[in-house]
Amino acid sequence: CAPSGSKLNSSWLPSGERARGATFVDMAGAFGSAVGGIMVTAIIGFFGSWRWAFYITGGITVIVAIIYYIWVRDTPEEHPRVSAEELEHIREGEVGQEGAELTAEEKAKLPRIVDYARSTSWWAFWFGRLGWATVWWGLISWTPSYLSRARDFDLAGLGWGTFFMFMMGVVGQLVAGWLADWGRRTFNDYNKVMKALLVGSALGMAVCVAAIPFAPSGMTALFLLSGAVFFTNFGGLYWAIPAWLAPKSQVGTVGSVMNMASSLGGALAPIIMGYAIKAAGGSFTGAFVFLACAAGLYMIGSALINFNRPLAQRRPIA
Repeated sequence: CAPSGSKLNSSWLPSGERARGATFVDMAGAFGSAVGGIMVTAIIGFFGSWRWAFYITGGITVIVAIIYYIWVRDTPEEHPRVSAEELEHIREGEVGQEGAELTAEEKAKLPRIVDYARSTSWWAFWFGRLGWATVWWGLISWTPSYLSRARDFDLAGLGWGTFFMFMMGVVGQLVAGWLADWGRRTFNDYNKVMKALLVGSALGMAVCVAAIPFAPSGMTALFLLSGAVFFTNFGGLYWAIPAWLAPKSQVGTVGSVMNMASSLGGALAPIIMGYAIKAAGGSFTGAFVFLACAAGLYMIGSALINFNRPLAQRRPIA
């Protein structure tokens, strides 16, 4: 889903709107988690079984997929509702046509795997995403247990608590996308704008998650969790990076490989946090310190990306 969204972003939006486009698409994850927290707990409470939550959410997903298949097209050129004026706006400043066959000369200029492998920006981009994903999936996987076991939230409180927390993530996504596109137009220094947003959000993440175990009350802990999710969702800007810094024909591939870092973070975070909690006799302190360290990896990676150059450039092999 996410690499496809990145590819659609590069195909359907002009360069100056892609930060908002990427964060708006990625915002759906936080919005789904917010609404899902309320909906799933209500379904469990009504039917007395968690199975119905899977039946209903799965059914909704199938319906959305059908609508998507009927309405969405790979490129604006294929959609019957796109006017010539809109297409001109989307393609403004671009060279070549989306979906056009590359010439042999153009293919010869595309970066190869070895070019990405020796690019500092590429590895900074990948490990920065890994740090971000570790925090995000750690919060998603352990927050319900933390609020119920360590802060005594009941089922209703848990539903509304997760709703508030992830809605703050929705706000974070929208704020990040607007600031990135506004900063790019205003300061004409894309490198500094993106680094300020990503590094600043990483600092906010680290401070919030490190402070959670020391919160004096459950509500304070919930506000700190919400702050952590708000800053974490600035990381949705990463989905604009392939559209900005990769060749158009490689945007989907670059987004997919970046998403491997997200999947790896999603695999590692709940396991490492689980062992940390078990080793501490049920205390979540070590788990949240681990997330603060992962936020540090996200910060370092984001700081090392050069946003003024492509992620990789074709170079001759010795």
